[in-house]
Amino acid sequence: MGYWYCFLDESVPNSVVCQYIGARGGPQYVYFSNIFKTTDSNSSKNLQEFSCFEDFFDHKYYPFSKATKRRSHLELYVFDKHIRPIFGHKTFAEITSQDLDLWMTAQLEAGYKPATVNKHSSMLNRILNIAVQWGYLDTNPFKAVVIKKLPTGDYMQRFLTHSEIKSLLSACKRSTHPFLHPFVKLLLLTGARKSELRLAKWTCIDLQKGELFVAVSKSGRSRTVVLSKKALAVLEQVKLRSEALGLPINRDSWVFANPRTGQPYTSLHIAFFKARDSAGLSSVRMHDLRHTYASLLINNGASIYEVQQVLGHYNISMTERYARFFPNTLQDRVDIVAESLDFDRISVQPAVAICDCCTGFKVEILRIFGKICARKMFSLAGTPGLTLIMRFDLAAGCNTMAP
Repeated sequence: MGYWYCFLDESVPNSVVCQYIGARGGPQYVYFSNIFKTTDSNSSKNLQEFSCFEDFFDHKYYPFSKATKRRSHLELYVFDKHIRPIFGHKTFAEITSQDLDLWMTAQLEAGYKPATVNKHSSMLNRILNIAVQWGYLDTNPFKAVVIKKLPTGDYMQRFLTHSEIKSLLSACKRSTHPFLHPFVKLLLLTGARKSELRLAKWTCIDLQKGELFVAVSKSGRSRTVVLSKKALAVLEQVKLRSEALGLPINRDSWVFANPRTGQPYTSLHIAFFKARDSAGLSSVRMHDLRHTYASLLINNGASIYEVQQVLGHYNISMTERYARFFPNTLQDRVDIVAESLDFDRISVQPAVAICDCCTGFKVEILRIFGKICARKMFSLAGTPGLTLIMRFDLAAGCNTMAP
């Protein structure tokens, strides 16, 4: 049993110090800072700096985007095509939540898919949030929209059967493209993203370890693609094909270089679409080869953690889309636990770690402080030192306001 005592620390603005006193040792402390929202004194001045929304995007947001994002040109494309014509000439104050709802529905009526509209609205929401954080906008109008997010249904996944893989590879082999067949083969053998192979250099490949090093992946982090013996054999074929085409194969050369430019291909989609259509697989996308690789991993006994590592997913929630392919072993697992417990001989006592208490308490204390501030139940000014405002009883699970 123990109690948390919460004090306002008036020596540091917007800060609270909390002390735990219990039977498990000496007092423990948790310090919270910047818990009260402050208003930028320059906010009103900032609001007048730009005559319209597109001025803010062109002179503030887009330079920031170019400095922090690898594909900032895509944001410029979306803004110019979908946002600038509707909102570019407006001031921040003229952009309302109703305007945003109507903008999203207009895109649906124009034939755009819900997932595409969600991406557009997510980008605009992010721009407006940054405007708020920088003091150019008081409140993001997206907070009051009716359409929070359009339903998109289940994530589209296409998995090729063994016969479909064979038909696709045969069609790629008949293609006039010099590298389409080995490129598609490597996608199926590694599960790599197409850009990770398309932009690979020979210096990134370690033939001894069987690894392809990707300096910057989709998540913005580096990762390593594990290469099987078959994948290494395909890379040897690529090297021989490059030599036959007169392309350099030194360590700083591109693995898949365009014979006409000597630079990496910007895309292999046109050749791929022709091959898949000739194979009667018009619904197959190049990214589906990555899905297929993941399903083959699972069907051959790989765990979800191993699939995450091989595919290079930063967040395991991306890997969980393949969970339906895993065998249902939950019943076996709970039976194992039940068999290990003999209640005639042992008793199981619940244990509470102090770190768990702190974590739960932190969430609770921030929620309660929000209510305190809203109701103005106390003032930071006029009281020196620390002022006791709350006691939190861990055993009883209740909060007691100090008188």
